[in-house]
Amino acid sequence: MVNVLPLLVRHFRQHKQTQGNFFASTFKQKFGSALHLPFTIHHLPFIIFFLVFLTFFAPPVAAQPADGAFYTTQLSDTLPHLAEKYLRSAEYAPSIAIATEKQLGQSIPDPLPPGFTLFIPNKPTADRRPLTAEIPPTPTASGPPPTGKIAFGFYNRALARRVWEIDIINVDGGNRQVYRWNEVSEPAISPDGAHLAFRGWAGDTGHVLSVGPLNGERFWPIGGFQEDSSVDWSHDGSRLVFASQRESDRLWRMYTIHADGQNERILSRADGMPLFGESPAWSNRDDRIIYKGCSPTGEDCGLWFITLDGLVSAPIIVDPTAIQPDASPTADRLVFASMMSGNWEIHTINIDGSDLRQLTKHPAIDGLPTFSPDGEWIAFLSTRPGGEAEHPFEQGPSQGGQSTDANWGIWLIRNDGTGLHHIFTFDGGQMKANRLDLPYGGRDWYDEQISWGR
Repeated sequence: MVNVLPLLVRHFRQHKQTQGNFFASTFKQKFGSALHLPFTIHHLPFIIFFLVFLTFFAPPVAAQPADGAFYTTQLSDTLPHLAEKYLRSAEYAPSIAIATEKQLGQSIPDPLPPGFTLFIPNKPTADRRPLTAEIPPTPTASGPPPTGKIAFGFYNRALARRVWEIDIINVDGGNRQVYRWNEVSEPAISPDGAHLAFRGWAGDTGHVLSVGPLNGERFWPIGGFQEDSSVDWSHDGSRLVFASQRESDRLWRMYTIHADGQNERILSRADGMPLFGESPAWSNRDDRIIYKGCSPTGEDCGLWFITLDGLVSAPIIVDPTAIQPDASPTADRLVFASMMSGNWEIHTINIDGSDLRQLTKHPAIDGLPTFSPDGEWIAFLSTRPGGEAEHPFEQGPSQGGQSTDANWGIWLIRNDGTGLHHIFTFDGGQMKANRLDLPYGGRDWYDEQISWGR
């Protein structure tokens, strides 16, 4: 066999250029010309060298399966977003998890890290039915069962109603009562369970916040502006806090007021910097208000707290998606809904920002959490399967967290994540009013609130 090494060396020395990579320039001169010119013996050494290089050093090309494709995650990817992009609905996210485990033999971490390999199927299932996530069985709750009443508002779409109304149920889902007054929402039961604060829209109650006995025999207005909303009681039951866009700049500010409608004052910072915030909740110590907001410069948006004297204000968690905080009546802890994991889930955290926990994990919408009077349980709104709905997602996908015609219901879970169970499914109601039904406009589920009283 002829030793070609001296020929290769001499050949490359003759054709080496002063600029560019040696291999790239030689390839461009010799192999590139071989593609366009008749083959000559002068090309043989380079072709032999190139074929040897491909044999030993070129990486193998992985074949893509016919039923899907491999995907490497990016920094901002979440399973619901990928399912929305490639499978046309965020509710198909479990299909990606199941296909990845089947193809690659690995579970998907939560949260989803960048650089992780997924397998995205061409279609979720043969009949295109969304798959329900395989959630581990909920541990059995210990301790006494929950007690009390839960109030919630929703839009009753029955032709004879077509109004927003407040219903009150026992925590076992029974003894449902429709609050006496129509066109009302955003209920807040007083700590002693005797009174109800709510937002009126029109009709009997007017377009203002009001307070009255839980039995609805009478009521009296507080606040006085139609933009006032999101009312919450102090834990001693003497005062309320609410948010409003009543000023001409339409920015959210927060106010406190006595339960009789007297002594209203705006919450402000002692250092004179502006304070803007919404969805306020009173802490268990009655000296701090928790709210959704940002720093005075518009940074670190998430959940914050401020003392009533305005001297101390600090972030609890920086998360722009965090909404509807509610404080435990017995501990320095709060519950809230967030999309930090890519889907609306229920989370708890200490007021000092420590011990963040995710209590729910499901492709449905979980939101509007509220603590029980003893602080042991949490009630929340959800579109997850429950009651008589066998496949509630088939009635419409979540559409990025907005309401659909899915069966909304109320669920309970202990503050440690055990004891998850369904207590009530809405019948004939929804969490979004028709846009033509004024004065509700474009309200959606995240504009509401539920409340748990004794």
